[in-house]
Amino acid sequence: MINELNPIGIGTYNCRFFANINRDDIFVISHIEKYIENKNDVENQVNEYLKRMNIDYIDELQLHTPEVCKISLLDVYYEMQKMCEKGKIRYLSTSNITLEKLEELNKSFEIYSFEGVYNLDCKYMRILG
Repeated sequence: MINELNPIGIGTYNCRFFANINRDDIFVISHIEKYIENKNDVENQVNEYLKRMNIDYIDELQLHTPEVCKISLLDVYYEMQKMCEKGKIRYLSTSNITLEKLEELNKSFEIYSFEGVYNLDCKYMRILG
């Protein structure tokens, strides 16, 4: 189950879905919205996800678009790690970063999954030449 903080991603349907299914039977993946202006934004977003989905924890949290964050990548992941320590997140993941940035993150954090920078748009451009 993947969700976003927008009203379409987490609407009334999803709230009913979560209320009618055993939490142990699903794996919830969510991502931090790209506009992080300060460290508090991370926990505020996580708390909003949990509230809207009416769940106790998110299985995997991903920073999807790190290049637009106004705080450093490491600071974002330190805040995400705090959410793991509080039991609000089980695993950290990342997306759209270079191999060098991934190696930097792996020095301080256990990254559960990595969605590389290659995507369908890249494939389309490669096909066009």
